[in-house]
Amino acid sequence: MSEPIRVLIVEDSEDDAVLTLLELRRNGYEPTSERVDSAEAMSAALDRQTWDLIIADYAMPRFSMSTALTMVQEKGLDLPFIVVSGAIGEEAAVAAMRAGAHDYVMKGNIARLAPAVERELREAEMRRERRRAEQERERLLADLEDKSKELGQLLFISAHDLQEPLVNIQGFARELELSLQKMRLSLEEEDIPPAVKEKLAVTIDEDITDSLNYILASTSKIDTLLTGLLKVSRLGRATLNIEKLNMKDLMAEVVDDFEFQAREAGVKLEVGRLPQCQGDRAQLNQVFSNLIGNALKYLDPERPGIILISGKKEDSNVVYTVEDNGIGIAPQHQETVFQIFQRVDPTASSGEGLGLTIVRRILERHGGKTWLESEPGRGSRFHVSLPIRDW
Repeated sequence: MSEPIRVLIVEDSEDDAVLTLLELRRNGYEPTSERVDSAEAMSAALDRQTWDLIIADYAMPRFSMSTALTMVQEKGLDLPFIVVSGAIGEEAAVAAMRAGAHDYVMKGNIARLAPAVERELREAEMRRERRRAEQERERLLADLEDKSKELGQLLFISAHDLQEPLVNIQGFARELELSLQKMRLSLEEEDIPPAVKEKLAVTIDEDITDSLNYILASTSKIDTLLTGLLKVSRLGRATLNIEKLNMKDLMAEVVDDFEFQAREAGVKLEVGRLPQCQGDRAQLNQVFSNLIGNALKYLDPERPGIILISGKKEDSNVVYTVEDNGIGIAPQHQETVFQIFQRVDPTASSGEGLGLTIVRRILERHGGKTWLESEPGRGSRFHVSLPIRDW
């Protein structure tokens, strides 16, 4: 069964156009065609319907292959464009390919036309599939960004609105503390029977005080959680100021902030060669501050600490690594540490468990990512990947 194909033939010779169509039919195609030999006719044909393929003569009295190719490109059409000519030199053929033609066939070797058509139609379909996949990816990313913004807004509103009743609870709890102090003083001063005084003292010093301490501890924890949620939600709403960054200078600023802490802990901080990247300076400063701060928190007390910062280009990304010889992270925790309010060892250091969550959130907004490699007792390597943009 013949394969239908819509062919626009740019040719001034009716006979040559007929030969081209015969060659296509001989090789299993059933062409629907139109022949044009001027810019006006070409433009009208491109606007009138959709074509699968363009076959163009190289030179014509009133028109040319290069003009036809330019018209196709200016209309934003991705169509297989094959040059068929009786007298095209090698230099002209190379120039045509560089300009955007997909192949060329000599009229004296017209048997090459069908294989060229088959290949170019297949590659054109592959390009369309890639574009569709990319469009779908962009749609999904835009949808994800919208959902992320909605979630961030909901998170911000919820955390913000919960702070007011929390402040009230904390305030009344402190007033209860003051009232308990007054009651203790009254028990010491008032003429109260010893048995009653003892019973009241137990109620005040144990029952009420213990309950109040639970209230205060719980509200403190809720306050920490809400503060953390607000921090994370603000990241999603902050405007990114993308600029070209000299990472050597940025990392020098970050390392300077930790100089005293590292010296006190006896930690050696080394910075290797760092390729440039593009990003929001303040937010990427926070990324590396969080990673270096994390490395300092989880040092191994059994050996002198070393933190190495390096970078390299990998394909279309720049990848930076913050490596330490600390206590390391067990395999089952290597993904959960990026989750909100999660810490490797809550007893080993203070903090909200937000540092790595913030790192991941910032990098996602930059179109990058972060991951880690770690071995308990040997140390960890945190990697930061950012896309290379056109500068």
